[in-house]
Amino acid sequence: MENSLLKPYKSIGLFLDSNPGHLYTIGDKTYLAHSCEQSYKIYSLPSLKISLLGPHLAFPLLEIGCHNQSAYIAQKNELLEFEHYHIKNKFVHDCSLIILDEIEKVMVLHPYILLFGGPVFKVVREGHADEGWEHKLPVASQLASVVKINTYVNKILICSQNEVVLMNFVTGKVLYR
Repeated sequence: MENSLLKPYKSIGLFLDSNPGHLYTIGDKTYLAHSCEQSYKIYSLPSLKISLLGPHLAFPLLEIGCHNQSAYIAQKNELLEFEHYHIKNKFVHDCSLIILDEIEKVMVLHPYILLFGGPVFKVVREGHADEGWEHKLPVASQLASVVKINTYVNKILICSQNEVVLMNFVTGKVLYR
């Protein structure tokens, strides 16, 4: 089912790439953050005006996530935290928290950032490059999707090709398989 909020904008030529966008709200305003090859744009909705045009980066963006005024951009094996146009934090592959070959998915669940890549995922405290931990993915086959259910605190659904797991991402405990 198509998101009814974005339906009127399907044919007006937004500059987007194949990565999924990130829809989020601040107060009563709704925004769409989307990567555009080696940059990103944040649109205010429903007017669809560009609120922020991100800088041109060295590598294509793999994933984008936002919370309040921060945009979290994954490229190759690093995560960049932008506040407006400027880099606020940089989590790179040689940091003990991020030893992923390539970041496949980023979830911003304030105050945590979840980074998925390969057979593990990392949990990093927002704004603290030195606070975090790693968990092994509790699914046997390749990760298909990760969903945060708003009614559960610190819990995510991890979906693979043939199983769904409910997990506490802070403790690493599998609650239901």
